[in-house]
Amino acid sequence: MRLALGSIVVAAWVVGHIYYHNRLISLQFDVHAAQAQIEAAQQKRNHISRSIRRLLLFYERYERTLMTEVTGIRAAEPGASQSAAGEAAPLDGLLGRLNAVAEQYPSLRLTETVQSLSEAVIASESEVALRIADYNGAVNTYTTELRSFPGNLFAEVAGFEWIDFYEAEDPSVLEYTEPDL
Repeated sequence: MRLALGSIVVAAWVVGHIYYHNRLISLQFDVHAAQAQIEAAQQKRNHISRSIRRLLLFYERYERTLMTEVTGIRAAEPGASQSAAGEAAPLDGLLGRLNAVAEQYPSLRLTETVQSLSEAVIASESEVALRIADYNGAVNTYTTELRSFPGNLFAEVAGFEWIDFYEAEDPSVLEYTEPDL
């Protein structure tokens, strides 16, 4: 009878150890996967930031060049006709203003471009924040299992270690930085 009871206790210990060992390994891998997702989202954020910077510089130069050329062409056009006294005729002034309104200036789309790029930045920042939250959730599940009974008995025997919540190695990555244009 004692041998059977001892066998049952040992079998329960072995089955419990296998279960909790596998459970803790699975949770540990979830934590590592969540950490990798944070790093991937941060890399994406950095790529978007560099691409936006290049695109904005290119487009700003393009618009400046275009407006300089258009202004130069407009300045080279003959002016309004002058009256005999050297003053612009009232009708010419009115027609000049009407022409200015009706002229077809090049369509510049930097505002729309900046808006869509701003949305991309917001989306990447939101993704980083979401990945950090996922990581912290995985750490919370793992450490709860690690510290709860009877998981703590098996975790201590198997040598599982505590994992800290997310903390940026370089806190400046969490701060907003002005684009360097």
